[in-house]
Amino acid sequence: MAIRELARELYRLQQDKDRLEAALAAAPFPEQAALADRLRQVRAQWQRLKDILEGEKAPPPFRQIPSTIRPRD
Repeated sequence: MAIRELARELYRLQQDKDRLEAALAAAPFPEQAALADRLRQVRAQWQRLKDILEGEKAPPPFRQIPSTIRPRD
């Protein structure tokens, strides 16, 4: 999946998460359990995609300076 597609899906999940949080706050008690479960699932998907996107944006390890070698000031 391309970074742009990941970002779009992450944005869609963010919107779903925000909508479910607002619905949960306004929902009567009998409906809260179902909404809370759906919110938990959406949050898990959102976090998974966010982690994937952050991993895609990170530079490869061979381009990073090892922690034992520091440039002089």
